[in-house]
Amino acid sequence: MVDAAPRAEAGSDAPEVGVVGAVTPELMLGLSANGIAAFVVTDAEPVDAATRALYAPGASEAEVRALAEAGPPVLTDADRGDLGRLTAMLAAGAADVVLRPVSAAELARKLLRAARDAEPARR
Repeated sequence: MVDAAPRAEAGSDAPEVGVVGAVTPELMLGLSANGIAAFVVTDAEPVDAATRALYAPGASEAEVRALAEAGPPVLTDADRGDLGRLTAMLAAGAADVVLRPVSAAELARKLLRAARDAEPARR
């Protein structure tokens, strides 16, 4: 699991996405390969105005609600066929839910769409 990842260089075109929770190094690398500058949210690397979306794998309904109310669009995950979790996460404010096992390409596509869709609201 990834404990920390540095933020993107200033001037990078890749949208910054905060990861709230544990992900594999392979997923972080896959996000980077798909044009996402992902970083693990910590006290030292908090969410700020440059953060375009959040990915919160395994987040509870309350966690998704709090994240969605506080900032950029939030994506989380659910097991394939778990319609109860999928519905609960969307009702809690998740912009989208990615099905497990999570593919970096699919997650990147959904993160880019969520960031793009939220852009007019941030102006």
